[in-house]
Amino acid sequence: RAKVTFEVKAAADLTATLTVSPSGSAVTGSKVTLTAKASGGSGSYTYKFMQMNAQGVWYTMREYASGNTCTWTTGPVGTKTLIVDVKDSKGIVKRAKVTFEVKEVDLTATLTASPSGSAVSGSKVTLTAKANGGSGSYTYRFLQKNAQGGWYTMREYASGNTCTWTTGPVGTKTIYVDVKDSKGTVKRVSIPFEVKANTPLKVSATAGATTATAGTTVKFTATATGGAGTYQYRFTTIKDGIVDIFRDYATSNVAYCNPGAGAYEIYVDVQDAAGNTANYVLPFEWKTLPLTINSFKADKTTATVGTVVKFTAATTGGIGTLQYRFRLVGNGKETVIRDYNSSNAVSYTPGAAGTYLVHVDVKDSEGTVKTSSMIYQWN
Repeated sequence: RAKVTFEVKAAADLTATLTVSPSGSAVTGSKVTLTAKASGGSGSYTYKFMQMNAQGVWYTMREYASGNTCTWTTGPVGTKTLIVDVKDSKGIVKRAKVTFEVKEVDLTATLTASPSGSAVSGSKVTLTAKANGGSGSYTYRFLQKNAQGGWYTMREYASGNTCTWTTGPVGTKTIYVDVKDSKGTVKRVSIPFEVKANTPLKVSATAGATTATAGTTVKFTATATGGAGTYQYRFTTIKDGIVDIFRDYATSNVAYCNPGAGAYEIYVDVQDAAGNTANYVLPFEWKTLPLTINSFKADKTTATVGTVVKFTAATTGGIGTLQYRFRLVGNGKETVIRDYNSSNAVSYTPGAAGTYLVHVDVKDSEGTVKTSSMIYQWN
């Protein structure tokens, strides 16, 4: 007979640990990973993740499941107790916990100016602040400091994040904004800004051509210097005492004009942000080319009676819209084939054979008339 001795020991006690990444603290809105580890006990484990805030209010982040990690997005600021319950196959539960601090996102602020960097004295500058982080809503205070260390409050705390500043004395300034959140935390940021001397407002203008014929659109371009801030431009024609504003005040420094034949004065007025004005006069002439019939042709050299012939006139010059009239003279009488209209061509066949004189009369908008003629044979 042989024998051995064998000892059956009690199962090791169930133990659990909990770690957090990042550890200790994170700002609100962060993602935090909780990792539980277990040993001992019996069989497999399941894990339940919970938290308790400083007021003793509990919240279950995840019910029992086999996964030993849980991702938590931090919420309200404050001290939290993070808890894991580990349960083995026999239902024995072991709890582990860690203390964790949810912090506010740091209050940050930015400040911009439009125009940026510099402006002439008397200009309007828009300051815009932006804030992030901190707690609750924000209020904004705008200040400036000159090169001698003198301070000036442009606007006390208010909810609006913009401030319009009319620049004053020339010199280097430091522009500040204080952003305050609902808990009274203040963040200050600053930008440098240069206020420059206000030189006299001046304007000049150029035309896109030296001269133009009547009916041609001409581009005019204005250039302004000095003054304060942005410019507005107005374009006007004057002829024989008649004033016509062909483009009223606007920020564009370009305008187009086609007023008709004649010599004009083109007035360009500019106004700056401070209300200062200046003007410039540019003489310009729209010339009239004499009304000329360059050709008068038929689409067939000869034709038999009953054959339609097309007559076409080609012209240059004149003023405005041209009108064309076609006449036929033959067999002792004159016939108006077509009275005045804007078409430069007409199609026609007479009722009898013969040699005919065909006329075209061309009339412009001022009543000037030119005539061209041809002899045409219908057999």
